[in-house]
Amino acid sequence: MSPTRAALISILTLCAAAPVAAQTVTIYRHDSIAEVGLGGFMQSAVDGPQPPSPEFGGAMLASIYPTEIVGIAGELAAFDDSQTGGGRAALAGVKLRTSLISSGRTHWRLFGQVLGGPQWTGGATRHRVLQPAVGAEDYLKNGLTLHVEYAYTFAPSSARDFSTGRFLVGVAMPLGTRD
Repeated sequence: MSPTRAALISILTLCAAAPVAAQTVTIYRHDSIAEVGLGGFMQSAVDGPQPPSPEFGGAMLASIYPTEIVGIAGELAAFDDSQTGGGRAALAGVKLRTSLISSGRTHWRLFGQVLGGPQWTGGATRHRVLQPAVGAEDYLKNGLTLHVEYAYTFAPSSARDFSTGRFLVGVAMPLGTRD
């Protein structure tokens, strides 16, 4: 089983098992109107002449929520790429999330998002990418949000296909309230 497929199965299993373990599940509203954060990710290597190895990167994350469920998300990312020497991406798109769920002392929600925009790599000129993702956010007692996601970046270019899967873990800070 590939590392990307194993990571996706792990995330889906954790997301599906969390509410089952709780005795009661209550849905609450979370009132922040925006979030900003930082994350680190590991992605599978793109196809190339060298043997595949994990590649690492970092991202600045931001979301604005006009409503509780629908948001506008953005990401600035930089990553190591053993084939081309590294890359950068500036993506934006739509984020849909569940209402806040409380099970015991844990407050969390599931989300799905689709981001798109330009990506630059050392071995190719700027090209457009599409990056759908699924994940979960856990609202911690200290006011921060733990953000976990699996994304797949569709990144075809004229030179070769830079598409790859990635697993991101980050921390975000909620901003503002609706009240």
